[in-house]
Amino acid sequence: MSSVIFIASRISHILNFHMPYIEHFKQRGYSIHIAAQGAGDDPRFDKCFDIKFTKKPWSPDNIKAIFKLKKILRENNYELVCSNTTLAGAAAKAAAMLCPQKNKPGLFVHISHGYMFDSSHALRPTVYRTVEKLTKRAVDRLVVMNDEDLHLAEKYRLCRDIHFIHGMGLDVNRFPDVSDDMINNFRRKYCTDSNTKLLLCIGELSARKNQQMLIRVAARLKDRNIRLLLAGDGDKKTELQSLAATLGCQDRVCFLGYRTDTPLLYRGSDILLSASTMEGLPFNVLEALYCGLPVCLSDIKGHRDLVKSCGCGELFSLDDDSLVKTLLHFTDDAVFYSKQKESTALSKVFYLDSVKPVLIPILENKEIM
Repeated sequence: MSSVIFIASRISHILNFHMPYIEHFKQRGYSIHIAAQGAGDDPRFDKCFDIKFTKKPWSPDNIKAIFKLKKILRENNYELVCSNTTLAGAAAKAAAMLCPQKNKPGLFVHISHGYMFDSSHALRPTVYRTVEKLTKRAVDRLVVMNDEDLHLAEKYRLCRDIHFIHGMGLDVNRFPDVSDDMINNFRRKYCTDSNTKLLLCIGELSARKNQQMLIRVAARLKDRNIRLLLAGDGDKKTELQSLAATLGCQDRVCFLGYRTDTPLLYRGSDILLSASTMEGLPFNVLEALYCGLPVCLSDIKGHRDLVKSCGCGELFSLDDDSLVKTLLHFTDDAVFYSKQKESTALSKVFYLDSVKPVLIPILENKEIM
């Protein structure tokens, strides 16, 4: 039986983004393997490898991960290796390069969910760019999902066979209708009155997601009837809670923790906020647009692609003054907000039904027209 393996930094990544593609190969009789941190026994997969990755590129954990992946690749002779995310992708590519020729995969596909570098010569982007260049010869097919990453992949010749997709595809069946009663109950819980604006941010509480900027702005808008809802967990939670208390806005910043009822959050809020400093093609924005929630986003790659493709949403520069100005436009101009609400929608090019027929042939090593 032929085997395929999907590799990512966290098991949540595989479960959130890759299950439709895994199911495709499973239905065709392939043995399905996964390698990710947190991977445990799961009847949906034939083999699960729990591999620890650390965000610091040169961590000993990442070096160990390379040799663990090398052993896995040597022992299984995969027909397809699909690597994802920056750290896991680099480790998987390095492992494939270290394998003897007879143990190399039939096809190695790397999916970039957002490069951690640009064309600048600062230390951090230079390190990430160098790693991508050093490991590129392991990759048979490279997949990117925003215009800037496509430009970078072509500029630095990161693969001979580069493909563009509109994200991993949003499964709209995961977003059932939410009743008016549920929405009203949700709003009553977080709104002080009918004029309260709920500003929603969904994502890991991390430096990259930049929730501290949202908290600072919430503090500055103390004369506006707003509440900031932060859904998600992460290592910055305590620091963010302290920041809200220091700025005296803890009463208008709500830490919701990890939530599984995101359709309710999207449909019960007034604006989706994201101040991320770097994204590939963020799923939370795709989901919000599908649910008709107006979006206010930092002016970075990924965000720009979505605003351009969907023809709705507003971008702000990564400084507090720019976000304050943009938010006041949303909250104080009822006509503008109404137009945003009416026009907010997700282009069908981002639906799973549109993306899957494009990505499957790439993974199956078929000729792409």
